[in-house]
Amino acid sequence: MNKVGQQTARARAAGGIAARVLSAALGLLLLALAPVQAQNLVRTLNHVYAFDPEGEIELTTYKGNIAIVLWDQPKVQIDVRIEAEDYVGVLMLEDINIRIAGSEQSLKIETDYHQALREIYKLFDYSVSPRLPPVHYVIKMPRTARLKIDDYMSVTTITDFQADLDFYTYKGEVVMTNFGGTLRLDTFMGKAQVAFSPLARDSRIESHQGQVVVTLPGGVGFDLDVDLGTAQAIFASEASFAGLDPPGGVPSLLAGKKTTYRASINGGGARLSLVTHSGSVRLSQVENPK
Repeated sequence: MNKVGQQTARARAAGGIAARVLSAALGLLLLALAPVQAQNLVRTLNHVYAFDPEGEIELTTYKGNIAIVLWDQPKVQIDVRIEAEDYVGVLMLEDINIRIAGSEQSLKIETDYHQALREIYKLFDYSVSPRLPPVHYVIKMPRTARLKIDDYMSVTTITDFQADLDFYTYKGEVVMTNFGGTLRLDTFMGKAQVAFSPLARDSRIESHQGQVVVTLPGGVGFDLDVDLGTAQAIFASEASFAGLDPPGGVPSLLAGKKTTYRASINGGGARLSLVTHSGSVRLSQVENPK
């Protein structure tokens, strides 16, 4: 390559670098200005489907709020609200897919950011890590239908659930009140508050390093399994359960060692398994549940 060709190649390379730098700078500028420009910008979706009261619903999502509302109707209503938190979020709104598929016996709902991310990366040449807009769900469903939730970091509220619930969240927050169904709850580092009323069926709550609080009605009989995986794990009983307190029971606090514990409380009943690797589990009771 002659001298002129070398200079042209260097100029093109410099131009490409400058373009990428400009793209990155523009992306950062948009992110900095975004909160002012993107206030209250939302997209809403509403769907209603006929549904078998004994069917199963499965929700897969990433962040936002989840509210489960139960009713005595053979249908499912799904209300979705997607909120942009910054300017890049505004650009993503219309490309976020809420996928709903299935039948009257089995319905799957999924938050899908893939198309939105592809379009953003076309604009910013992979120079920004966009803040994903939260997706908020209100799902009204038959009270006898089963539910599965696979979540990353949402805030979830569920009240008066009496069927089968299989719930995973990586680091979300979960509040369940007046729960009377079968529960399988698993979290890596999330927070969960579960109030059983009553503990009618076997249930299992497991966390890696999360914080779990379980509340039971006073006088309820159940079989308790506690499994603490490491010395960092903590189990604490904040109430006096017949069969739990010494002598012959577990101390109100187990910590500082790997341990398992089994006991029949108030004569036994449905099995409650509480498992944590290095988190905390607290057990309490209320005398007059709703």
